Amino acid sequence: MTLQQPTTLHALLAGNGTWPDCRLDGLEIRADGRIELLRVPGVVPPSLSEPEPQPAEPSGLALDSHCGLYLADAAEHRLIRIALDCGDRLELTAHPALGTPAGLCIGPHGQLFVADPERGQVALLSPELSPRALWTEGLRRPVAVAPDGELGLFVLDTEPRQLLRLGPGGEPDTAFTRRLAQSPADPRCIAASDGTLYVGDWTTRSVLRFDRTGTASSPPLAEGTVPQALAISRDRLYVADRTRGEILIVALDDGCPLGTVAGFRGPVSALAAAPDGTLHIKTGTDDHHLTAHPATGRPAHGTLHAGPFDAGEEGSWSRAAATAEVPDGTDLFLASSLAEAPDAAPPWTPAAAHDVLLDGGRYLWLQVQLTRTAQAPATASPTLLDVRAESSADDYLDHLPQVYAEQPGSEFLRRLLGLAKSVLGDREDAIGLLPRDFDATTAPAELLPVLAQWLAFEIPQGLAEADPDALRALLAEVPELHRTRGTPHGVARAVELHTGVRPLLFEDFRARGIWVLDGPSPLGTDTVLPALSPDGTAPGAWSVGAGAPEEDGVRGQYLFDDTAHRFTAVVAGHGLDECGRRRVGEVLDAEKPAHTAAHLCFVTARFRVGVQARTGLDTIVAGPPPEGLALAP
Repeated sequence: MTLQQPTTLHALLAGNGTWPDCRLDGLEIRADGRIELLRVPGVVPPSLSEPEPQPAEPSGLALDSHCGLYLADAAEHRLIRIALDCGDRLELTAHPALGTPAGLCIGPHGQLFVADPERGQVALLSPELSPRALWTEGLRRPVAVAPDGELGLFVLDTEPRQLLRLGPGGEPDTAFTRRLAQSPADPRCIAASDGTLYVGDWTTRSVLRFDRTGTASSPPLAEGTVPQALAISRDRLYVADRTRGEILIVALDDGCPLGTVAGFRGPVSALAAAPDGTLHIKTGTDDHHLTAHPATGRPAHGTLHAGPFDAGEEGSWSRAAATAEVPDGTDLFLASSLAEAPDAAPPWTPAAAHDVLLDGGRYLWLQVQLTRTAQAPATASPTLLDVRAESSADDYLDHLPQVYAEQPGSEFLRRLLGLAKSVLGDREDAIGLLPRDFDATTAPAELLPVLAQWLAFEIPQGLAEADPDALRALLAEVPELHRTRGTPHGVARAVELHTGVRPLLFEDFRARGIWVLDGPSPLGTDTVLPALSPDGTAPGAWSVGAGAPEEDGVRGQYLFDDTAHRFTAVVAGHGLDECGRRRVGEVLDAEKPAHTAAHLCFVTARFRVGVQARTGLDTIVAGPPPEGLALAP
């Protein structure tokens, strides 16, 4: 990449929020293009202990698609299913068909596979923990299992220590076993996804990958670790490292480390990951387990790597700068490396500040490290706004007529203009980045209220200070809000934004009575008398000579005048105090069309079959009874 002018190593100016030619380790790009420490699962409160000298015995955890968490409790010889949505618990204890349960996994149709090393078998159970079948062929002491979709099951056996693959009926795949006879040398844990088997190998100190034929695929992952347990969730691999007692997070696509699970250190016997990023951790062979909730922590550090960048044959790099927001308990460090060849690997030179002068060099590498101290909140992170590198090839003398560069004193003039550039360069950069301030996705948080004023949009109370990212998304919605203002959707959305509750709007004309012959038409229910007849005469007030046909333009309008400009707004009344209800009325009056009349109705929860039975609006499912309340038998 050759650059002849001051360069910004990101595309925020173009508004696409990307960072080309950069590699992120333990970092993530926000929706507005800014970079922060990666949000990772975290254990709250933290569970921190030193790794044990002896490896934890392998155990079992598995998640099904119906919020069921299965645990293997070897101490009590039982299997447990916990419904994560409601807390219901189902147990299978000391069943004659089972010995000591170890590794678990979910197979086709929700079946549970259980590795039973005591009896040298794999048991198949229904989701309700009813034994269905026992597989024993070719097994001696299976300790871990992993699903191969509809096609079979991967098994880790320890006598001898080897990997097996069983077909849909439990028959051994001998070709798979022969192909893996030599590699991996010391498998300790397995996981599988989309037909790929992931194996934690202690000899290579990494996670190896194989397809269902036993052929190695792609380079190893998590190199330098001693894998004790594995789990996969979408595009991430979780690796419990026995040496450090940490759970590493690795990107499956490129193998880049993404950080570690926050708030945890200790032995791990099993892992299970949910699609939403929740990670369940087992630390022993009993039923005790921990839950790391998604996006509740950040790693201690993350690094951006960029380069090499080419300043051109006659150019060199003169300056590098990083712009960031650094709250208390966090920090940011900039380092650079310069060389005359793109394949060189010179040492890093730490910068004393976020803006540093460089010694020159055609090729430039940059490294930005974001850190968080142990005393900082678990979700704290510095925010990297941009990184810039300036080359000396851009000289103010180049903008003057050529005659100035040809004069004997041109070198003095060049240095003089260089001094001017050191002062004016920052202003030029600020001017070049001005378009970023006019885009809600990239503008600083303090400018968002100004953008809202330009868009004639009233910001909901407290939103600008509480959640700048939510305000950015809302400002992007402003054109649609203006387009639909005064419509039923626009009125309901405006009330929701300013009060937090969304009303249901019913236009009165849709409920007007229509008199239909040859059908039920009870007067006062679906049939009503109009204020005036379609011809302009009032029912019950007819007199000879008092009426006359109306003009065609207004004929029949009396059938609709009473309901044409009225509507009813229905709002769930629970959770709204008097101030909140008054605020709903104020917003409704401000947003409805001026020629309309609105009836605001707050509905309380009164469950009446056939009349009020809409859950969340006029019917609420009660929680547990108050303490001390006696229920009638």
